[in-house]
Amino acid sequence: MKKSKKMLIVTLIILLSAGIVYRGVYGATKVNGVSYNLLCSKEELTRALESHSQKYYFIDDELEKNFVKYTYNVDEITKHSLKQRFLDDLIGREYTISYEKELLRSEFEEYLKQYNEERQASQDAFILMDGDTYCVEEEVQGDTVDTEAILADIDNGKVIDMKNYIVNPALRKNDLEETAELMNEYASWEISYSNGEYIKADSSDIMLNPDHTVSIDDTFIEDNIYDVLDSYVTVGDPRMFTCNDGTQISVAGGTWGTSINYTEEIEYVKEKFHNIESESNRTPVFARQYEDIGGTYVEISIPKQHLWYYKDYQLAGEADVITGLPNGERNTPVGIYYISECIKGKYLVGDDYKTWVNFWMRLTNKGVGLHDAVWQHAFGGDLYYSKGSHGCINLSYDVAQWLFYESYVGMPVIIY
Repeated sequence: MKKSKKMLIVTLIILLSAGIVYRGVYGATKVNGVSYNLLCSKEELTRALESHSQKYYFIDDELEKNFVKYTYNVDEITKHSLKQRFLDDLIGREYTISYEKELLRSEFEEYLKQYNEERQASQDAFILMDGDTYCVEEEVQGDTVDTEAILADIDNGKVIDMKNYIVNPALRKNDLEETAELMNEYASWEISYSNGEYIKADSSDIMLNPDHTVSIDDTFIEDNIYDVLDSYVTVGDPRMFTCNDGTQISVAGGTWGTSINYTEEIEYVKEKFHNIESESNRTPVFARQYEDIGGTYVEISIPKQHLWYYKDYQLAGEADVITGLPNGERNTPVGIYYISECIKGKYLVGDDYKTWVNFWMRLTNKGVGLHDAVWQHAFGGDLYYSKGSHGCINLSYDVAQWLFYESYVGMPVIIY
């Protein structure tokens, strides 16, 4: 009985010792949550603590290992005697020791620099012109990282996962497709005219802004429209005219003919361009369309100093006149004109005169017209060489009054 009891006690002691040794070797004591065994050195404990430490800077273990320096006060544990360690393991004691952490910043910054040098940078999608068409060049996905963002987040206490800092393209193809389509709509816009000419924008008139919106410059319309519509304008063109005696002459100059209302036409075309509305076979806005002189007109011969008035192809009246003094400065201009205003009672004002006339029929914007000249005592012949006007056609009071009431705005006046 005593022998059995003794054997039981020995067995318990052996089991207890084995348990203590097992726990000491494999670690029952915990230091900062890391199992610690009796046989490890200070260096081994430090490495164990580092490998199990909380990630303060990097998710990646290699980065944490290479660029974070931890200083643990392991002496707080390793200074204990072996006996104390056995007792600690016996009861499974837990320790918390102090430590310091430090980012090896300059080494890490150099690592980031080399990291990006070895990788491809992302490239934004962009719009380019291929022939006459705007196209979108697809973006390139790179794998460099935003070093400034990484360092800023480290300073703000964030744990860094490098894959979250890849620099992606700021613009992808689908971001620019609508913009390219709009640019193509402007590029394909066109106003074509019935004379075969056309107006359209070129690439310099369609601009891509830094914010990837589109701007247009419509000044090309005003710059080009005069040449485009020139063939419609016939003002001053030579025309064949049959004189009162049946002879045919060519008369050039004057205000008669077709002209364009450029102000309205330019405004119209600009609105169409801004709205991207094309148009074909357009006829422009005319200011006047005077082509066929017709059968009602005034004919004036400077050499003969005579006026004929035809109404519905019939001679309705004639009279002698005095035209401008033929000195090169006051000559009456030749050409085919139209009466642009009829005013009863008006002052004619020049540099050296201010004269009242009772009947005024304007032909030019420079002050040439038909009017009564009560200061003239005779008309016709060679009087215009000495009594010539400043360019106007002087009429007697009675002739001027008669012609004034026969006249209308737009009536042709042929002077040769």
